[in-house]
Amino acid sequence: MSKMKRNRELLAIWPKIADLRQSFPTSSQLPLLEQGARVRMNGFGRERHPHYRGREGTIVGVGSPGSCRVQFDDTKTPVAIYRGYLELVPAIGQ
Repeated sequence: MSKMKRNRELLAIWPKIADLRQSFPTSSQLPLLEQGARVRMNGFGRERHPHYRGREGTIVGVGSPGSCRVQFDDTKTPVAIYRGYLELVPAIGQ
């Protein structure tokens, strides 16, 4: 494939990539998650990882700078999940 043809293809998909980036939350839009908080997957997280749909868990630590280690109620080991995929579970009575 020639370099010009490849560049044309990249330019054709660039608007789609830009739209996707705009729909992704920035760090200032992410919820404040701390150790011990009860969380579940938000809509974007359920779409990206359907096997975690309907699960709730507790934050047990921090993974990489953008992720949290979550211990889901029905699992034995914690998993690292991107903070943008998580939302706080409302406390009972709220």
